[in-house]
Amino acid sequence: MRFLILNGPNLNLLGTREPDVYGKDTYQDLCRRLTVFAAQHGSSATCFQSNYEGAIIDQIHQAPGTYDAIILNPGAFTHYSYAILDALQSVSVPAVEVHISNIHKRETFRHTSVLAPACVGQICGLGFAGYEAAMMYFLRGQCSEAETGVSLRMKNEMKKLMVIGDPVGHSLSPLLQNTMIGMLQLPYIYLAQSVHPDDLPAFLQACKTLGYAGFNATMPHKEALISLMDGGVSAEATRFGAVNTVCIRDGKCYGHNTDGRGLLLALSRMDVLPKGKKVLVLGAGGASKAVSLSLADAGATIALCNRNVTKAERLCAEAPDAMTPYPMEPEQLCKLALESDLVVNCTSLGMEGTGSQFQNLDFVAHLPKHAVVYDVIYSPRETLLLKTARAHGLRGQNGLSMLLYQAVLSLELFTGAEVNQDWLCESMEQLIGTL
Repeated sequence: MRFLILNGPNLNLLGTREPDVYGKDTYQDLCRRLTVFAAQHGSSATCFQSNYEGAIIDQIHQAPGTYDAIILNPGAFTHYSYAILDALQSVSVPAVEVHISNIHKRETFRHTSVLAPACVGQICGLGFAGYEAAMMYFLRGQCSEAETGVSLRMKNEMKKLMVIGDPVGHSLSPLLQNTMIGMLQLPYIYLAQSVHPDDLPAFLQACKTLGYAGFNATMPHKEALISLMDGGVSAEATRFGAVNTVCIRDGKCYGHNTDGRGLLLALSRMDVLPKGKKVLVLGAGGASKAVSLSLADAGATIALCNRNVTKAERLCAEAPDAMTPYPMEPEQLCKLALESDLVVNCTSLGMEGTGSQFQNLDFVAHLPKHAVVYDVIYSPRETLLLKTARAHGLRGQNGLSMLLYQAVLSLELFTGAEVNQDWLCESMEQLIGTL
């Protein structure tokens, strides 16, 4: 279903206005919660707030054909806006009136709603959960959609996307992408497909023949795709020597890489700007290449540590003015840590299911108090490295934010849509937190 969530005057002040009555969560928190809740049920929610009666009326007038139901918290308009009453009665879209507080326990003037006769029901006193209860009322009338989480508005002409890998069954991409697609009401569907490396050229031809719009690639295909792109390769993908996003247009494949920008956006959200920073990067594998070169291009100075120093030297040779190779040895790490503003772990050490772990984290104690530790691993959510960093009073972050920004950037490339990247990533984090 397509929900229009309307909020009236002063609800933009949620979190600061009478928190003992309305709670401490903000209006932005409410919007994120409802868009994620809708997406989890194969639906979409569009939130709108205004302190002006006419703006709300305009939204109601425009709802038919665009939305299936209206959830309305009219605020103070509840008690006197016959204009909003007329608007609700003039459209065929059903509405439920919602109030965060229990209006019947408050001042007498709040007990009466002039809008209730135009609504199918009224919910009050349940906080933000009242909006969800209203949505579930409508969703129960669409049982197959509510129970399966698959939108009934799926149509054959929807454009198809996917993630490929070998294996690929563990990927979060279908959940993330389909949720974002639902939130943005885009005409796409996203699947997962296992592809053996030997079958990659034939798979590309099949995608063109079947009219796929594109796909994301994970291991072991990123490097192999570079030479198979007949439409061109972006500057980033060329520099990193890997493709993780393929757009198919007019029968040709165009390769992109969102890894580096994904990290930079994740760091920016933490107010960490690489320019002028000294960064200690751990590892010289595939993930490290995009991370290190992106940081170098953004103006950072990189100390690249790897157990195999020769491998680190090869990577540093691609940006010799900004990157210096070192062995990943405890004494060397402690020395480098003293002057590091940022540490980025690009190894698999600490990753769930690998059984591998840092044998020595003494270098963390040598980091300056302002230093930030970023671990590209997101499973588990808190690695031993991050626990150690926080125990020393340092800020730390796992790789989930990088993963989400990569996904958002890919979706923009696939669809051409311009989205609020930070808002979308925050919403996806909230969704993943419920799993």
